[in-house]
Amino acid sequence: MRFGVKSIWTVIKDFYYQLTKMVVLNLLWLLCCIPIITIPAATGALAYATHVLIADESEYNWKLFFSGFKKTFWWIWRWFLPNLLIPLIFLTNIFLFQSENGTLNLIVRAGNILLLFGWSFLQTFTLPVLFEQKKPQIFMALRNSFAVFVHLPAYFLMTFLFFWTIMLISTILVIPLLVVTISFGMFFSMSMLKLALQEMKAQT
Repeated sequence: MRFGVKSIWTVIKDFYYQLTKMVVLNLLWLLCCIPIITIPAATGALAYATHVLIADESEYNWKLFFSGFKKTFWWIWRWFLPNLLIPLIFLTNIFLFQSENGTLNLIVRAGNILLLFGWSFLQTFTLPVLFEQKKPQIFMALRNSFAVFVHLPAYFLMTFLFFWTIMLISTILVIPLLVVTISFGMFFSMSMLKLALQEMKAQT
């Protein structure tokens, strides 16, 4: 628990020092999402640039966003489509499933809520893990994300809850979401993964 709180505070401070760069990346992401079809590539570009910034600030340049856009344009769909379709299936079952059996309705909806939560929970580090791999592999990323949970369950839960709390508040307020929240979410999850991997290595 203490390690989780300390890590969150460390990441927030690091983000503050990179605030200008992250606002620029957030605005670039927003502009590149306008055609809709480019949302996956824009997200991959944001992740790519953020990963470089965290790994080695001296190598960072805002133009890396466009390099990342090209490099991730195709493979990022392997991450994006499951994260679009799987939650959509769960949400469809939650809101549209109807049966004359009230108990069955309750079971199906409760089950899909749990599955939606479980899927979202597992995704906490999946995208950041993909950018740690030389060859991005979705199943390997899911497995490695789960490995972080096994080794640091409280840390994983704190990361998940903090991330979605910030996203929810920003969505309600709207302006932060447009200016900085998306890039913060990316920076936060990638930085928390980096600290988690360091802690796991120290434990072995």
